[in-house]
Amino acid sequence: MKEEGKKHELENVQGVEAIKKTKYQCDECQFIFGNSSHLKQHREAKHEGIRYPCDECEYSATQPSSLKRHKQSRHEGIRYPCDQCGYTATKPCTLRKHIESKHEGISYPCDHCEHKAYDSSSLRKHKESKHEGIVYPCDQCEYAATNRYSLKLHKESNHEGIRYPCDQCEYSATDAGNLRKHKKTRHGGILYRCDQCEYAATNPRNLIQHKKSRHEGIRYPCDQCEYSATKHGNLKIHKESKHEGISHHCDQCDYAATQPGSLKRHIESKHQGIRYPCDHCEYVATRSNMLNDHMRRRHKFN
Repeated sequence: MKEEGKKHELENVQGVEAIKKTKYQCDECQFIFGNSSHLKQHREAKHEGIRYPCDECEYSATQPSSLKRHKQSRHEGIRYPCDQCGYTATKPCTLRKHIESKHEGISYPCDHCEHKAYDSSSLRKHKESKHEGIVYPCDQCEYAATNRYSLKLHKESNHEGIRYPCDQCEYSATDAGNLRKHKKTRHGGILYRCDQCEYAATNPRNLIQHKKSRHEGIRYPCDQCEYSATKHGNLKIHKESKHEGISHHCDQCDYAATQPGSLKRHIESKHQGIRYPCDHCEYVATRSNMLNDHMRRRHKFN
């Protein structure tokens, strides 16, 4: 009986180990996952197109939990401060990693080389790319990335044409991080502040326009209706769209705008992939006015 009990115990242990080693491969692509729930999430997001849109901005998540985190950090302003330094995280797990790596000295050493990661997932990614040869191939060219995020950036910049333009010069970055670095090194985060209110502009021209419309009361009235514009250009647009019936058609789709600016924004967002990232958080807008609204609401720039 003792031998039989040991046999069953050994079989149970072997069964558990087999389950641990089980890999779940997507039957539509080459991705492999360690558990069935991650495979399910992957299939819903990548192959079934399931999305969870935010009701306050254009963000769309692939998981309900990601949408919840987005709303907490971007729209509710929830932060998790470190009690040992001035660091502030947008997620509890990020704060935990910060404390472990910066204050507790916890690291995750690689058993194949001298590399040390700050968390287990980073160590796993390191081992996959450096020692196991796992790569993430692009389905549109021969490029292969060592991690999913690099593949995402590659596809956005090389195949989807997404760009992040600087609002102070003609530079255009392929990702938000590079744009932030550019602005920090080239422009030094310069703001032009109004001496009559708390408004701050990113260039002198916007400050002049602000002072004329907000503090000097300059208006440009329409001679055909009661409309009054704050800028001469806005009056011209108003008259063309409202009184002259002028429309501006997109040469790449069926869209038609009543204003040249609207057509320009449409082309930049839909066909050129231009994005406007926030310098103070990870928010990314498809239009500059949406970024301005975000700055006013979330970061108190008037």
